[in-house]
Amino acid sequence: RVEGNRNFGTKLWNAAKFAEMNEAAVAPGFNPAGVELPLNQWLVGRMNATLAAVEAAVEGYRFHDMASALYRFIWDEYCSWYLELSKPVFWGEDEAQKAETRSTMAWALEQLLHMLHPIMPFVTEEIWKQYAAKAAGREGSLILGNSWPTSVALPDSPAAAEIDWLIRVVVAIRSARSDLNVPAGGKFEVLVQGADAATLDKVARHNSQLVRQANLASIEPLSGSDLPKGAAQIVVDEVTYVLPLAGLIDIAAEVARLEKAIEKADQAIIKVDKQLSNENFVAKAPPAAIEKAKAGRVEAESNKAGLTQALERLKAL
Repeated sequence: RVEGNRNFGTKLWNAAKFAEMNEAAVAPGFNPAGVELPLNQWLVGRMNATLAAVEAAVEGYRFHDMASALYRFIWDEYCSWYLELSKPVFWGEDEAQKAETRSTMAWALEQLLHMLHPIMPFVTEEIWKQYAAKAAGREGSLILGNSWPTSVALPDSPAAAEIDWLIRVVVAIRSARSDLNVPAGGKFEVLVQGADAATLDKVARHNSQLVRQANLASIEPLSGSDLPKGAAQIVVDEVTYVLPLAGLIDIAAEVARLEKAIEKADQAIIKVDKQLSNENFVAKAPPAAIEKAKAGRVEAESNKAGLTQALERLKAL
């Protein structure tokens, strides 16, 4: 538990260093409600949602919910997705997009530090002092001396929803890669089947990000109706993405590996069931031991479900 939260602190620290390295700072007159880049619109919207969740948790004295909402936003959305998706912007040549992203990144870092400060005051104050205060134009101040974040009135825009779509597609492809044990360096072409014009437009607009984030050779519409042999299929928003994996994995070996792993998960479930059906164990074991056994069974069931799904995908090849 301590190690995991140490890693979270390191993640936050590295996010601040990434922002500093890319010269992120809030430009004079910056208004987060007026950002135009879909990625920045998405981040401002997610910040609004996180702020609402945090305030609701505080008002209900559910401080664990406050911590969970901030953890998910900072680790998953700000660090893992926003910072990663911002890299091509900084590598590009559009100076207006770079400037807007620098301001949005620094503004968001300030907001999340404010919200996180009651839970991690020492780390947040240190990051504020060393970098974020200057980036926000308030060098020398303390976090406590600044006002609590407020929700941003964003105009309705479907553009930010495209980032959610991009993330869903990338996560689905990454999950399939992991389930099927595709080598980390193994790249393949993804074929898009049954997509309407709107989805094909999104694939075209975000092609480079899809290729980069999912580690692909390419992603293109499927020409014709014949699927390549040895191809896995995943469905995202009713569109099928075909993953030709012939030559990248040993299907027979992977089937054997997954069947063995499923058998091991079954044995773990049977072992826990025997424990919980034993009246002596239930009567004498400390409550913590019983809860641990139940949690282990839930974990084994979840593990088995994932392995079974991967096995079904392999057998479909």
